[in-house]
Amino acid sequence: MKTISLAMGNYVKIKGKKYHFPYLDYDIKNIKEVERDAKYLQEKFRLGDAVITKTKNGFHSSFFWDSKFSFKKIKEIRKASKLADKDFIDLNTNRSRISGKDLRFFKMVRSEFHKPNEIGNFLKNNYMGMINGLKNIYL
Repeated sequence: MKTISLAMGNYVKIKGKKYHFPYLDYDIKNIKEVERDAKYLQEKFRLGDAVITKTKNGFHSSFFWDSKFSFKKIKEIRKASKLADKDFIDLNTNRSRISGKDLRFFKMVRSEFHKPNEIGNFLKNNYMGMINGLKNIYL
């Protein structure tokens, strides 16, 4: 059995302007280290809550409520990460390829800087819906 993989852009487009949200890929198995890195980035860049998803090879963290950055700033945030996959950090794109079979919600890392907003709620809800929907789709 094969699963569907999906490539997605980590931005929202409003009135012709792209607003990127921070998204990182971790190829490590220790969730505590991923949480520490997310907390570090939250403090350094005053980011909101992080959604951590588990993958076959590690974890992803997505800061959906911070969809206000240019891609240049996203690259700065990636480079500040102490643990994110270095190949991912160096990519000159803000897209990711995910497989619904291997991706599942793991936990939220709460932030004192969290600023709920409609765009972030929309992105998080659609991303989680996509993960849950892909789990049962096979080729």
